Amino acid sequence: MAFRQCESCEELIASRATKCPHCDIVLTETELLMPSPDTVSGGSNWAALLFVMIAAVALADATGLMN
Repeated sequence: MAFRQCESCEELIASRATKCPHCDIVLTETELLMPSPDTVSGGSNWAALLFVMIAAVALADATGLMN
């Protein structure tokens, strides 16, 4: 569970809270409305690494280093 500070009283509250339990203010932004981080972008790093590894093995095989 993620936490954040209340906009009004600055107490620690859950990021999904729609109302602060300390000061009863209605929160304008919850985790459900916040933009989510781009978690898919890490996949391209793995694809690039995999491509480099395959290319290195193919090159080593072509030059005769893997005999």
